Amino acid sequence: MKFEMHTKITTNETEKRLHTEDNIFQLVLEGYHLFVIDEILPVYKTRQELVGSAVVKKVEWAEGRTTLLYQLISLQSVN
Repeated sequence: MKFEMHTKITTNETEKRLHTEDNIFQLVLEGYHLFVIDEILPVYKTRQELVGSAVVKKVEWAEGRTTLLYQLISLQSVN
């Protein structure tokens, strides 16, 4: 199984908002991915469209998938 390490979060618009008040989102990725926890990372909607910044709170690996929980801390724009 392939393993990837990331210094940014790319959602491809597949993220799911879990908590509106705390801006907590969940992103499920195929394969195993490693992200830095408790550090500010840029968040991209696509490979080139910057959305804002987030802090990864939790990474889970199971059944060939990575589940990422992150808190959006700033937006690039409101649209």
